[in-house]
Amino acid sequence: MRKPINLAIDASNIHSEGGLLHLKGILSSQKLPNKYVYKINIWGFSESLERFPKSNYIVHHELPKIFKNIFLRFFWQLFLLPKNNFLKQCHAFYVPSGICLFSPLPIILFFQNLIPFQWFNLKKYKFSITFFRLILIRIFQIISSHFACSIIFPSKFSLNVISSSFFFNSKVPLSTIYHGVDQNFCFTPSPQKSIKHFSQNKPFIISYISIIDVYKNHLNVFKAVKEIIDKKNLPLHLQFIGSSNSKFAKNLLYQISQNKDVRSWFSYIPEISHELLPNVYKNSNLIINASSCESFGMAGVESILSGQPVLASSSTVYQEILGKGAIYFNETDVNDIYNSILNCIYSVERRNMVVLEASKKSRKFTWEECSSRTFKKIINSISKK
Repeated sequence: MRKPINLAIDASNIHSEGGLLHLKGILSSQKLPNKYVYKINIWGFSESLERFPKSNYIVHHELPKIFKNIFLRFFWQLFLLPKNNFLKQCHAFYVPSGICLFSPLPIILFFQNLIPFQWFNLKKYKFSITFFRLILIRIFQIISSHFACSIIFPSKFSLNVISSSFFFNSKVPLSTIYHGVDQNFCFTPSPQKSIKHFSQNKPFIISYISIIDVYKNHLNVFKAVKEIIDKKNLPLHLQFIGSSNSKFAKNLLYQISQNKDVRSWFSYIPEISHELLPNVYKNSNLIINASSCESFGMAGVESILSGQPVLASSSTVYQEILGKGAIYFNETDVNDIYNSILNCIYSVERRNMVVLEASKKSRKFTWEECSSRTFKKIINSISKK
């Protein structure tokens, strides 16, 4: 086995909370030096770098804000970074954004953005700026695949979808490494109670924790719960928790607000820190994940480890990741969501069975395992060069 390497990481293109949490988890879960990596040099903007650990063996290199312009950032990556003396001391280049068109070092890519590769979700953006941005991401990631010596995916589902795309480099070695999850999300399964134990003063809480976006199907979930309340008069409270920065999200929330008496059974919380989320999950009685597009589904894993029952969409990665730890529904069919929620509420036995199965997965998703496997894959990739 070769000696531990010096690793370069380009974090300049990571903007999503999921991407930042993933890289933070990898960097925080291994002591350096170790048998794979001696030292890490990481490039990024100040607001991203402050999320990552820093030490004598993890060195931050802050980029000037001028490079936030996408074209100037490409110029930096193509022409300025290769000449950097710190980069020249490294043996491999890890790019968690999946976009790198040139590097003098062996390139290892991480692909975690699935939306650009699923047309039925991509077209929901209807030729907006986001639509064209995602198209560009797809083009640049496919081109980048031809410069990589290895590509890592967060699930077999995303690997199969992306690797089957036109012009993708099918000859590059591909692998799957699951994300880890902060163990603060792990709780002992809660004994499930009959709906008869709940009331208007202490309602059965249904939580959907996610950004509001076109592929998340919030409105379908809202309609299903509203129908249950209208038809069955059950003491339910639905809460959406997640950012709503887009025009689509603001229009959706306005549409919801126009429903009569909606405030008596629905609430929306725009932002909540990641550190507070474990208690939100724990204090829910049912957790819903209705996304149509996930490369891994971090929120789904956090949900099943909370000790509460989980309902998840059937069309994306959740069945691979959550297994028997969730109940599945067609997220595009309001009637199916309605029936799935209702059956789950009425069946205490089914809820107990699901949370028991979910509790078995707590050891499967750790940052220590994710970090170790990622570093091992990187060093094995360059050993074959």
